[in-house]
Amino acid sequence: MQTVTTALVAYGIDRARIRTEIFGAGPSMTPGLVGTIARAPHVPDGAPGMGPSVSFARSGLTVRWDSRYGSLLELAERSVSA
Repeated sequence: MQTVTTALVAYGIDRARIRTEIFGAGPSMTPGLVGTIARAPHVPDGAPGMGPSVSFARSGLTVRWDSRYGSLLELAERSVSA
């Protein structure tokens, strides 16, 4: 897209009139998290859950869900954060 933008400007189109939209992976959208030390996937702190096992494919981590986690997302977040 940068090449197209450069070509349009060279053609005489005002840069302010050129709009682009990028789909796919891009730079970080969370600059406040840059520089933090990421903790490897781990079993959440505290006693293990008593519910069904939940497996996370990318990390290979398997943990037991428990009602203290409001959702599977919360369990996942506690398994990757400090």
